[in-house]
Amino acid sequence: MANPSPKHIAALLLASAAVLAGPALGYELQQEVSYYSVSGVDMGVVITQMNRRGPQADDGQLRWALTDSKISWSYQLQHSGEQCTALAPEVELLLRMRLPQWTNAADASLAAQHNWIRLKRVLQQHEDGHAAIARDCAAQIEAKLAQAVTAEKCSAAAEQLSAAGDAIIARCEQAHQAYDQQTLNGYLQGMNIE
Repeated sequence: MANPSPKHIAALLLASAAVLAGPALGYELQQEVSYYSVSGVDMGVVITQMNRRGPQADDGQLRWALTDSKISWSYQLQHSGEQCTALAPEVELLLRMRLPQWTNAADASLAAQHNWIRLKRVLQQHEDGHAAIARDCAAQIEAKLAQAVTAEKCSAAAEQLSAAGDAIIARCEQAHQAYDQQTLNGYLQGMNIE
């Protein structure tokens, strides 16, 4: 087989990126994942460190893992007849996920390492649930901004859109809280350690 040209390589990379990216989002997504270090030779020490070093939630409590989301939006309004329409709406979702990283897991027993792998998977699954809620909220705001708003003045339309966006954010906060209550912050998803 002949060596592919740089053009063919670039085309393959672009096609691969499009496949990996999945369906196009109507909003801009920025996602950051960071880790905090824990160490120890058994799960008891690691859990103690996670309890002390985990990220702090808005309620002031430390968590083993945390996903923080921020949704912002902007638009321009155009008045036409009795309608004000949001032009070029832009919605941005910033997702920040913080997870633990056991730096010396290789020094622990195989049983502890297996428990850690299971715990990491459950933590990731739980935080992915929060990320899914945030993505849904961003999509709801983007859909709302795409709707025409009837108002005599664009300032009134802006107030309507802001109130609608704020209401969606409030519902999303409730969804995050309900998710944590339903899963006991991930415990019912398998976060219990043997």
